[in-house]
Amino acid sequence: MTDSTLIGRSLGGTPEAFVEIVQRHEVAIHGYLSRRAGSQVADDLLGEVWVRAFGARHSYDTSHDDARPWLYGIARNVLRATLENWPEHESGHARGNT
Repeated sequence: MTDSTLIGRSLGGTPEAFVEIVQRHEVAIHGYLSRRAGSQVADDLLGEVWVRAFGARHSYDTSHDDARPWLYGIARNVLRATLENWPEHESGHARGNT
């Protein structure tokens, strides 16, 4: 079953169908966040990515079978918002720049 189908089902009255999206992509999305902010920060941000993705699933373009690019975009936005709000010394450390 494609990601598009699962998101459609989650919008059509079966919100638990989104759980499979999380299971399919959590390792990749966590890895993306970890490479940019460190594993501990990624652990903290991953939940926010899923909350935002679930809330925004109505905006998902179902003509795309794979949700991973969409999820990377959400992860990027969560990471950007978080790093912009951190004091400079924390964000530098999170990025591995210290």
